[in-house]
Amino acid sequence: MNKYHSIISSLRDELKDEFHFNILPYWKTYALDEINGGFVGRVSSTNQKIYEADKGIILNARLLWTFSAGFRCFENEDLKTLALRSFTELRDRFWDSGKGGFYWLIASDAKVLDDKKHLYAQAFGMYALSEAYAVFGWKEAKEMAIELFDLVHKNALDTVNGGYYEACDRFWNPQNDIQLSTKDIPAVKTMNTHLHLMEAFTNLYKFVPLQRVKKSLEATIDLFLNHIINTDHYLNNYMDAQWSPISDSISYGHNIEASWLLLEAAEVVGNPTLIEKVREAALLLADHVLKNGLDPLHGGIFNEGTTLNFEADTHKDWWPQAEAVIGFINAFELTQKQEYLVAAIDTWAFIKQYLIDDSNGEWFECVTRSGKAFEEMDKIRMWKAPYHNSRMVFEGILRCDKLLEERFVEALNLSDEHAFIPNR
Repeated sequence: MNKYHSIISSLRDELKDEFHFNILPYWKTYALDEINGGFVGRVSSTNQKIYEADKGIILNARLLWTFSAGFRCFENEDLKTLALRSFTELRDRFWDSGKGGFYWLIASDAKVLDDKKHLYAQAFGMYALSEAYAVFGWKEAKEMAIELFDLVHKNALDTVNGGYYEACDRFWNPQNDIQLSTKDIPAVKTMNTHLHLMEAFTNLYKFVPLQRVKKSLEATIDLFLNHIINTDHYLNNYMDAQWSPISDSISYGHNIEASWLLLEAAEVVGNPTLIEKVREAALLLADHVLKNGLDPLHGGIFNEGTTLNFEADTHKDWWPQAEAVIGFINAFELTQKQEYLVAAIDTWAFIKQYLIDDSNGEWFECVTRSGKAFEEMDKIRMWKAPYHNSRMVFEGILRCDKLLEERFVEALNLSDEHAFIPNR
């Protein structure tokens, strides 16, 4: 048996077990809101449900995507039940039946607290709805996804400079109050919003192949190739209206996430020339993270760097680690260079050792560079959902299955001097 076979097979089995014995049981047990309906907006570090907590669209859209994509992968009836509960919550409480699109924030009793239409949130809504339609055939989800795409394109497209405005008010007028969180700096254009719009367009076009969606997807990929990815091979995070960068911050999690999402987008478009351009850019993004963002001492990838200090934030949030596993596997698939597979396995080892909470379940949100958990941080909140770690499982299983195909395994039969380097 090829030496890679047991390594990849073990990774596949461990990812599957992580979902079935940790992630899914946690969300089935602690996320349900038995008082107000839907899902609670917050669960403490000790798994106490905060029933009076406000509820955000980001968490709830990500729940619908996770449960739908999970059913596609495992055909578990519990996931279908959870997906239906999530879809009902989005449709009945978060959707603006008058003006279309998703509200940003509602109270536990469903009173609208913030009716802003952040494009980032609409992207996740589109992503989730298109997945639910593809998996379950729910026509209402398809209709909402198409309506959402048309609203975004009609009201938030920058027809002069390209790309999309960051936020609109309830009536879809572009707004100046555009920051998603206090961590962000105010910017007319952000990488993060456009990354997830591209992700949403990809999923929508894959399952609802409308030409206007394809056109927007191609245009957004071009924005990454021509404006968002800079000549040093990482993403500009914040930009002005004309796409000039206004920050030197480097987000390693977004860079490695974009490396595989961009290629997926190009492959869905199906243009060989575009695929080749994106393939080259994706590998350069992954290589930048490998060389600058990967922690050589403790494993895992750093949160952020800058042009002057590549280790500006050495804490390690849960989601960049999950994206790194997939991004490095993707780079390995493309090149068969073992350093990428080593990085993927090594990052998974870091996750297992430091981020998975063996006592209270799910994952810690953040750990220090050496792996000490910030145990007081909530397990569920607006920005803490099962989307990244579940997607790591779903994508990881699919990619491991591909790597275990006979013809691929034979191609990896390297000589002894290239023996696989085990994770720490």
